Order: sequence, then structure tokens, then C-alpha cells
Amino acid sequence: MYYHIQMQEVLSEMEKLYQEEHIPGRKEILEETKEVITASMLFEENILPDLPCSDEGLFAMSQHYRNSLESLNLMLRHMTEIVEIDTNQK
Repeated sequence: MYYHIQMQEVLSEMEKLYQEEHIPGRKEILEETKEVITASMLFEENILPDLPCSDEGLFAMSQHYRNSLESLNLMLRHMTEIVEIDTNQK
């Protein structure tokens, strides 16, 4: 649940940046974001149910969500940089 909340917060920030005005590159980053979300959903549907209830299973689950969240945060930083560059050029 924690990772879902964190991911939704990042996605919300990305959507706000995307709606401000069209800047090249933002659409592509949002498309990549969808791929991360899809991979996360597939993990939850296909892999998570079969993970053992053990330290190793918890580690695998945590690593997956941590990597997904890290990817989303990286994309958010890129979007923010694009907006800052565009703002500074005006």
C-alpha cells in the first residue's frame, strides 16, 4: 500500500507538469511511465501471488516496488528539468 501511495503521488505530479503546456519530451516520458505501471500491475497479478511468505519473498516484493518508484521519480525529475529549461529560455 505504501508504494502505491508513493507511486500515485509521483504520477500526480507528472500529470500536473504535463498539463501546464506542451514541451517536447514530456509525452514520451509519460509513455514510459505507463510501461512502469503496467510492469508493476503484471508483477502483482503474475508473480506476487506465487512469492513465498519468507524474507526472500518480502525482499523481492520490496525490490520490485522500490525500483518502480525509483524509475518514476527519475522520470519526474526529467520532466521537472524540461519545465525549468523551458521556463529559463522564455
